[in-house]
Amino acid sequence: MWIRLFSNRLAFVRTVLGGMLLLVAGSTVTLVSLHPEYHDPIVIRVGLVGFLGLLLGFSFFHPKAGVYSDGVMHLGMTAYLAWSVWVLAANQLLAVYSLVCLVSLALMGLAFRQILPLLAFKGSYGLALLLVTFLVPEPEMPRDVMLVLILAAGGIGVTVHLNRIAITKALWKKVQDLSGVSAELKLSQANLKAIFDNSLQAQVLLDNALRVLDYNRQAEGLLCHLTGWNIKAGEPFQESMVREDIKALMQKDFERALMGEVVRVTRRLQAGKTMMALQFQYLPAVDADGNLHGVVFTAVDLTESETVKEKLENRERSLKALLYANPDMIFRLDQDGRCLDFKPAAGDSNHVRLDRIIGTNIKDAPMMAPLRLGLMEAITQALAYQSLQTWQYRMVFRGEVHQYEARIAPANQNEVVCIVRDVTSEHVAREKLAQNERNLRTLLNAIPNPIFFKNIDGAYISCNQAFETFIGYTQRELVGKTAFDIAPPELARVYHEADMKLIAEGGTHQYEAKVRDAHGRERDVLFCKAIVEGRPGQREGMVGVILDITERKQAMADLQAAKERAEAASRAKAEFLSVMSHEIRTPMNAVIGATNLLMDEQPRPDQVENLETLRFSAENLLVIINDILDYSKIEAGKVELEYRPVAFPDILARIQRSLRPKAEEKGLRLRIDISPELSQPLLFDSTRMSQILLNLANNALKFTHEGEVVLRALWQGLRDGKAQVRVEVQDTGIGISLEDQERIFETFTQANSATTRQYGGTGLGLTICKHLVHLHGGELKVHSSLGKGSSFYFDLDLEVPPQPVEQVAETPIGGASHASLQGVAILVVEDNIINQKIVSRFLKNWGMQVGVAENGLEGVAAVAQGAYELVLMDLQMPEMDGYEATAQIREMGPPKAGTPIIALTASAMIDVVDEVKVAGMDDFVTKPFDPSILKSKLESWLHIGRTRMAELAS
Repeated sequence: MWIRLFSNRLAFVRTVLGGMLLLVAGSTVTLVSLHPEYHDPIVIRVGLVGFLGLLLGFSFFHPKAGVYSDGVMHLGMTAYLAWSVWVLAANQLLAVYSLVCLVSLALMGLAFRQILPLLAFKGSYGLALLLVTFLVPEPEMPRDVMLVLILAAGGIGVTVHLNRIAITKALWKKVQDLSGVSAELKLSQANLKAIFDNSLQAQVLLDNALRVLDYNRQAEGLLCHLTGWNIKAGEPFQESMVREDIKALMQKDFERALMGEVVRVTRRLQAGKTMMALQFQYLPAVDADGNLHGVVFTAVDLTESETVKEKLENRERSLKALLYANPDMIFRLDQDGRCLDFKPAAGDSNHVRLDRIIGTNIKDAPMMAPLRLGLMEAITQALAYQSLQTWQYRMVFRGEVHQYEARIAPANQNEVVCIVRDVTSEHVAREKLAQNERNLRTLLNAIPNPIFFKNIDGAYISCNQAFETFIGYTQRELVGKTAFDIAPPELARVYHEADMKLIAEGGTHQYEAKVRDAHGRERDVLFCKAIVEGRPGQREGMVGVILDITERKQAMADLQAAKERAEAASRAKAEFLSVMSHEIRTPMNAVIGATNLLMDEQPRPDQVENLETLRFSAENLLVIINDILDYSKIEAGKVELEYRPVAFPDILARIQRSLRPKAEEKGLRLRIDISPELSQPLLFDSTRMSQILLNLANNALKFTHEGEVVLRALWQGLRDGKAQVRVEVQDTGIGISLEDQERIFETFTQANSATTRQYGGTGLGLTICKHLVHLHGGELKVHSSLGKGSSFYFDLDLEVPPQPVEQVAETPIGGASHASLQGVAILVVEDNIINQKIVSRFLKNWGMQVGVAENGLEGVAAVAQGAYELVLMDLQMPEMDGYEATAQIREMGPPKAGTPIIALTASAMIDVVDEVKVAGMDDFVTKPFDPSILKSKLESWLHIGRTRMAELAS
């Protein structure tokens, strides 16, 4: 109280001032009352009433004034009571009555001290003062008696005051105790309310009638959402539950709880697409006396815990499955080596009983004898260092030595897990791998080519002995170094860029480069590099093989030089053959032309024989020249086939017509045998096919003296859309021995020397035919017997042109329309005077008007000035050759630009023929010419030229 008083300075000051005021007022009133001069009843009563109001007001409106205010108030009251007693003493009856009233009021105050102690005391004093003030008359009593009464009244007042102080202290302490208990009770209630509201469980308090007394936020959210219980305070459970199915179940559980039973039940409820698990608890609310006041309902969401439980169970099953899927033998042992758990190895055929292993110490288990030696030490080390311990051992099982590996891992401070694996196969595999590595190293060192290995950064990791020798560094010196450490910068950059390209692109790379060894020697090499992969798609490095191509490059350089020399020689040979062909054919043209002219002028019989001999010799010489030229073309690879749609009957008929005079001269039959299916055109080179058949037929006629020669074309069917045709030339001649049949296709070779002497020839005909047949995709073969004739044949697969197709004539001979040469103007451009005369004689004999120009320049001028319908153009001439002259004629305006130009050349090289066509000439005739062929071509091209020139003119 003192602390409370002094802690409030304002209350302290007010208490002191109030006490002093009461003391002064009380003393003044008492003294005035005691003085006889101031015994005016009215004044005294008014003063006493004011003093009473002051005391009561101060007491009631300053309840915290403390003991001082109460003490001062009681002193004043005591003085006033003393005066009142003295006043009452004058009238004993009234005094007795007043005392009885005062005692009654005091007893009444004591009776109500438990309820309103302060009000009772202060009220009793007030009533006593009022009664005394207004009821007591003016006193008449001696002064001594009055002093005794005052002292008695003062003693009574002091006693009453002390009693009041004691009671007030007791009451104040009880009030304080009750205030503390009330505060603690309020705090406890607040804490309980906070716990109730913030609980993770949904909680609802219900009375005996199942009316809701209170609920927390969890109940409002969880239960309303899942069960449909719209919880409201004061509303019965039965009225706020919406779902009837849940309501019936919960009603039964509530009834059981109201009977004093604790009910716990788990419900699974649907929340949207999720199934939730809730645990409901119904707890009877019972007080200390055992009286049931209601039910405490709680709901707990077990969904997550159920999910966790399910996950744990699944994890436990997975771990168990994983454990039993492990093929190894597994023990769980304590620190003393006692087996706590055991799983046999997969496929263990011993069928070890678990009860014989679990609980047994490894020191006493016979089957674990192989593990005793190192197991206890490993267990001790694993537990001491909390680390994995591994060791291997061997044991004989069914007569075979097995290699085992035991791994000890600490499970906790007192237990270990021991995994025993049969690593026999792995041990064997490692041994094989080591052996393979040794074999690979031996193989690499045995390979003479330098081989090296690099990582993906381009650093060397290994090499063979050949690489050490080649590069001049040992493997120990190379490992870890890159190309920049052992090669010049310019070469190292080349190697590094190639390595990085290989790493980026993968696969294999080859490139040529130079290598400079440790001694400064430089070599040309071919690098062959490939990616080395670890796992699929993971590039770990590269392997490289070096091929020293220094000598090969030198050889290639020498070979290139030799090739260039050979090509130069071949060109020289071709030029030589072209020149020789031109030079030989030019006089041959004169010889054969003159002979034909003499034969046409009806010579004498003795001259005919000489002319025939001359013509035969000239034609044989021409055949030899043609064979040499054809072989030269084939050898140079300049023969290209020109495929056109041609029918075999046309080819064979033409050959028959050309060779019939020769056959009739020898008394032989020359016939044709063609399958009807071959009447349709097929794609092949008709010119080369005619050359093949004409050569074979000529040979057949040459070596046949009686009988016949048959030209066959046989249909063999269709295969893959191609026509299969067999072409054959069969004769009844002298035949060929078996040993000579392989030799006849060799260059410049005939069956024997006697044949050459008797029949002549160069031995090139069959060689040329064989090459031409090969170009068509076939193979020329022979079937022959001495004295029984020969059969040369080959099979071809020929394309069938799409239908309809216009068959191309082989030459203008017989295939095109002809016009009469009588009176036709023709220009002969030829620099050789003899050839001019020979050609002019033939043309004039055919009734043509002939103009002659000695070179191309004169020929162009003659065409420009004259009206020539045909031009025979030589190729090699002074001033202007035939190519340029033809080009200038083609640049003239119509109709002269369309004049048919036929080349008359002594060169039969294939490139010359191509150049003739490119230059714009329409056809060509080789010297020496066949008069009938020249005439037929002139007739055909005259008809074509007139049509073309008419079109140009229009």
